[in-house]
Amino acid sequence: MERLVQVDSQLKAIISQAVAAHGKWRYRLRMAAQSGSGIDPEEASRDDICGVGIFLYGEGQARYSGSDQFQVVKECHAAFHRVAGQSAATVQREGSKSLDSIFASQSDFSVASANLVDALLEWELSET
Repeated sequence: MERLVQVDSQLKAIISQAVAAHGKWRYRLRMAAQSGSGIDPEEASRDDICGVGIFLYGEGQARYSGSDQFQVVKECHAAFHRVAGQSAATVQREGSKSLDSIFASQSDFSVASANLVDALLEWELSET
């Protein structure tokens, strides 16, 4: 039982970090649009190089691959990065003019972000 509690607390910490990291992504994209600095769309599209992706394709895959909710999280994470890459490309083309469309409540970016956070929180509940 002690090992299960340890794994649960590790997973909770990882999920908490993942939710925070994806909140920072929204901020980072907004700042890139406002400042004109840009984000590399190819890099933004990759779901295996951020901290969450490294976990999902490494230790997470090894430990949780049998979990249906892990698979949902992995799919939502990949979808988020596809949309993030598209949004980064839009920011490169349009700069700050793209802010309203990217961050609208029902935009692809906002929906993908919300879906990922929801999937992460569901995963946490399913493992405890």
